Amino acid sequence: MDTTLEVREDAQRIRPADSEVMRLVCDASRLRAATGWTPTHTLEDGLCHTIDFFRDPGNLARYKTDRYNV
Repeated sequence: MDTTLEVREDAQRIRPADSEVMRLVCDASRLRAATGWTPTHTLEDGLCHTIDFFRDPGNLARYKTDRYNV
């Protein structure tokens, strides 16, 4: 995104060492078989849309950086 950032850690948001899965692998074949679902965007397109979202000051004004939402 052509910017320099300072990375800061918040101790309250760091998870314990043994609580996190270090590698996630996704396989949508069962979902596709059960529903006929297929993705409409590539990963690259999705990342481009995400970057565009964050470049828009209006979106950033609504983005909650102080909350962890799942």
